[in-house]
Amino acid sequence: MSKTILSVAIFAASFGASYAQAEQEIEQEIITTATRTAIPVTKTLASVSVLTAHEIEKSQAVDLPSLLVRLPGIDVDHNGGRGANASFRIRGSESDHVLILVDGVRTASASNGATAIQHIPLHQIERIEVVRGPRSSLYGAEAIGGVIQMFTKKGKSADGVFKPNLRVEYGSHNTKATDLSVQGRNGDTYYSATASHEETDGINRTVGSTGADVDTDGYRETAASLAVGHTFGNDLNVETNYLRSSGNTEFDSGANDSTDFTNEAAGFHVVAPLANALTARLELGYSRDDSVTEGSNPSVFETTRNSALLQFDYELNESQTLTLGYDYYNDQVDSTAGFIEDERNNKALFAQYLGYLGDFSVQASLREDDNEAFGREITGNAALGYRISSGLALNISYGEAFKAPTFNDLYFPFTDYGFGFTFEGNPDLKPEFSETWEVALRKIDDVRWSFSVYQTDIENLISLAGTTVENINAAEILGADAGLGFEVSGWQIDLSLSYVDAVDAETESRLQNRARVKANLDISRSFGSFDLAVSVLGQGDRLDSNGELPGYGIVNLRGSYQFTDELSAGFNVGNLFDKEYTLISGFRTFRTEGQTVAVFINYAL
Repeated sequence: MSKTILSVAIFAASFGASYAQAEQEIEQEIITTATRTAIPVTKTLASVSVLTAHEIEKSQAVDLPSLLVRLPGIDVDHNGGRGANASFRIRGSESDHVLILVDGVRTASASNGATAIQHIPLHQIERIEVVRGPRSSLYGAEAIGGVIQMFTKKGKSADGVFKPNLRVEYGSHNTKATDLSVQGRNGDTYYSATASHEETDGINRTVGSTGADVDTDGYRETAASLAVGHTFGNDLNVETNYLRSSGNTEFDSGANDSTDFTNEAAGFHVVAPLANALTARLELGYSRDDSVTEGSNPSVFETTRNSALLQFDYELNESQTLTLGYDYYNDQVDSTAGFIEDERNNKALFAQYLGYLGDFSVQASLREDDNEAFGREITGNAALGYRISSGLALNISYGEAFKAPTFNDLYFPFTDYGFGFTFEGNPDLKPEFSETWEVALRKIDDVRWSFSVYQTDIENLISLAGTTVENINAAEILGADAGLGFEVSGWQIDLSLSYVDAVDAETESRLQNRARVKANLDISRSFGSFDLAVSVLGQGDRLDSNGELPGYGIVNLRGSYQFTDELSAGFNVGNLFDKEYTLISGFRTFRTEGQTVAVFINYAL
């Protein structure tokens, strides 16, 4: 590549260090996604961000994409307006290189490999953990760029009190949203139930629309979640959870085009201490992604995934833990497309060692996946940390990861779309494979900062070749994440910066749909019962099939007032100065919403 790791480090270091929301943890803050075990955030050797229920609520984000775009290393694409197709890229990887979990359950559609992140009801999520970097050695396919795990509301902290909560919101484009939740605890039994409904008239999503496409593209969603858990006297914990969203999203393609969607994720979890040092975990999962499209190109895609995990954690001593696990999932597809194959399974064994030896920390993991469609894949990860001084640590890591071909890639039947364009899947595809090196520094103090630089090489990228797809491309990604968090005169300042140079390994041309530079500044303060915050998001230029899309900067303003312990209200102004910008411009160019205004009232007993 034309740039070296050193040059990127100098560039990023000139802007400061880490995203403060991820670093504002206390010693007792726990994360599970980075190691599949519960460890303090301060001990993880991965680059992570953790958003608590309080931080999610204070952000006033309307959906998952608008929340996570503020984090370092995460870029977002969307087709304009609430409910439009959206996707994440982490550290310059592809949008299908991100593994997305809900309460431990894999959520991606088996047909196209994408998770419908735009349909995940944010107000029913109480915690989000983001791990940047490869994690296939623990989770298998898709975890090339990283892992995003969301945890639904559980009611664990209800402290024996029945807690109902009602939130009503109204905003631009005649957007109306209502959320009702109850949480409680009765002895060692905890529970949570939520229900929500949202609808909006939306915007006209495409530039240059004609005929029937000139209308606005509306969206409506109804969602519900339920969680019940119990801890027995011997510390045996049993928990079940369920999340569902369904509705309709309109889009521009022809007259009356829209998609009815249903997304579900359900899990059953048992954590059982078998001995003083040995713990067993059993997880059964189910996910469903259905879409029924009506209009000019009708279609039906229904995919389901059943999964099972059996994991044993053995504490060798107070500072060393060994983990062994068996992971299984089965994918099924039912579609009007008529796939050549409609079912496959994946079996995997994995092992991990965690050690905290004086000033040194070690994490090593290895996993073998055996997939019915493409065979075996072995991935490994190794990380070494050194505590330089109190609160300051240096981490070095190497990780391998892979991306499995989807049903569309492998088994899509020969289809003639007209205009001389045909397509069919390629059953001989190999998985995409990556290697990543990362060096990171992190300081947790009154002034919190962190800095990481990484390089990822990806081989066997699956790309369109004529009328099918083949393993023909390779990519090289060089990047850095940095940020800073501190408090001055009652003002909380959070600053982050990301830099990504992602190129085709052969031509050295930039990969599409990736901004090279992204920065986010968040300034907030409490004035008694009134909270006020302003955030600035800026992104550099990016390439699309129509050429270069210019960079942009937007300002968001939010505030809330706590009238009583039970009653609060607030406002949110998105894109305060109504900046026009474009994220996707290919066969169609999609609009972004422009300025939006929303107000809410929240009543909690």
